[in-house]
Amino acid sequence: MERVNFIDHKEKKILHLDFSNSKNPQEIADAIAHAKAVAAQNPPKSLLCLTDVSESLWTKDLVESIKNLAKCNAPYVKASAVLGITGMKKYLLNAVLQFSGRKIVAFDQKQEAKDWLVSQN
Repeated sequence: MERVNFIDHKEKKILHLDFSNSKNPQEIADAIAHAKAVAAQNPPKSLLCLTDVSESLWTKDLVESIKNLAKCNAPYVKASAVLGITGMKKYLLNAVLQFSGRKIVAFDQKQEAKDWLVSQN
């Protein structure tokens, strides 16, 4: 499964980080490393980013990796949305936001998140 790829929505590209449905922290850690490399190949403030963490297992190490990803990708991201923030993940998202200084908007529906992303100027 390709966890880091670009998707098209309304004639714009969105960097899709699909960390959903994973119970394997190493698989997500590898995808996070790939996501950093992909983001760094883009101009500053150019990326629209959609991250899906639905039904994934978050460990302490994984939260640290996600915090680091959010901080490292900050120079390249114009707007960022996240899916799958339920229960305890709400507190973990707050930790990511505080650490990275980023604005990441949580959505329940993928279509709504994509529409919001492409509307950002």
